[in-house]
Amino acid sequence: MREIKFRGKSRRDGEWFFGNYTDCDTKGRTHICNLNRGCLDIDPETVGQLTGFPDIDGKEIWEGDIVEVTCLRPNDDLGKVLMAYVGYDNDAAAFCLYHPDGRHGGTLCRNGGDAAIKVVGNRYDNPELIKVRKV
Repeated sequence: MREIKFRGKSRRDGEWFFGNYTDCDTKGRTHICNLNRGCLDIDPETVGQLTGFPDIDGKEIWEGDIVEVTCLRPNDDLGKVLMAYVGYDNDAAAFCLYHPDGRHGGTLCRNGGDAAIKVVGNRYDNPELIKVRKV
């Protein structure tokens, strides 16, 4: 069974907060709650869900992460490195990789096989790593 977790940046101090997502309270605020720290008011633009996939180093991959994708297919693209960001595609009902220009780059899957994926940052803390459009 997969773990369903969310993260978002606190409006109070800009720190990442992890837990359960609560969409808009009676005052229109977005919260993430956990048993240890309670509920925090979160910037809704930064909310992302855990994908359930680890990168090549075992680090969790989250919606909004910027990843380095290395092609492992034995063809002309072998060893080619691309930057992408992780977003959720409602039509595919899956977490997907997106090129910097917003083009769909395929669904996110386990490392191995066709590509090796490494988290290098996220689009909120490290926007300089990749220019992205909102999905």
